[in-house]
Amino acid sequence: MFYKAKVPLAGMPFEVVVIVTKGKMFPASNSTLYYEQARSQLNELAKHRVFDAPIRLVGLFEEPGSIVEATWTSYEASRYSRTVTDTRRLQVQIDRPRTERSRCTLRITRP
Repeated sequence: MFYKAKVPLAGMPFEVVVIVTKGKMFPASNSTLYYEQARSQLNELAKHRVFDAPIRLVGLFEEPGSIVEATWTSYEASRYSRTVTDTRRLQVQIDRPRTERSRCTLRITRP
């Protein structure tokens, strides 16, 4: 709708929609859209030509066992808050899931 109407965002009209999601390998809170779900939903909608805007879907994945930089974000309230009170950088190791159906776990290796 915004693409068709050429509604400006930050002073410029939309030219493409980019959706960034995490892979299902990562833990998430309720209502998180995983890459695999987004791909499936977008494919179904594309069959019916629901979107006119060009869409790029980006999935965030990482190799289990790797150590990566992460940002720990604290919020004003433990549930539903979008007000950030603190952020800090740390290193986490991505541990393999315990079962085939579970998610990888993130373990802090350097606070």
